[in-house]
Amino acid sequence: MSHKSFSRREVLALTGKAFLGGALASAVHGADEKSSNTFGAVAGDPAAMKVGENVLKDGGNAIDAAIATAFAVGIVSPSKCGAGGYGGHAMISLAGGKKTTAIDFDAMAPAAARPDMFPLDASGQVKGNVNIHGWLAAGVPGTVAGLELALARYGTRPLRDILAPAIQMCEEGSSGRGQSADGNGGCPGPRGS
Repeated sequence: MSHKSFSRREVLALTGKAFLGGALASAVHGADEKSSNTFGAVAGDPAAMKVGENVLKDGGNAIDAAIATAFAVGIVSPSKCGAGGYGGHAMISLAGGKKTTAIDFDAMAPAAARPDMFPLDASGQVKGNVNIHGWLAAGVPGTVAGLELALARYGTRPLRDILAPAIQMCEEGSSGRGQSADGNGGCPGPRGS
């Protein structure tokens, strides 16, 4: 049996369409599956899901909701997602559009990185896996830049409005569920504490 080969671009387009189709469905998935509204948001945390749902209710588009939700997840569940994370990918296909856009915002090597920092062995592999383990493996996070780029190109709301729910979660002390030592997610707690 022969298998069709796909380029990275083709795989991203196919999986992105499948993911966004499920993620932006009209049904709400999360803690309250009995919700009767027609807005949808999917997130690994009910509080973050509510942020996305509220953005949609307030007239924002799916990109606005997804970005606001991503920043909220970074507050309430920082081990799952956040500004210091490695980055990610966004697959965007607008309603009625005939193209899907992929935004790759994976971490990048620091500007001062040089090829000679990663010598290869006889088989072409980086010696000692220093590109995977240790201080040379560190990358510059791309999450904030990628989310902001997606919002600037395809969102309808300003970044200030999109960040407001996550900032409010920090100011009020998030329900980080023990994900950090202080129990406040990635936040210092209520303002003034």
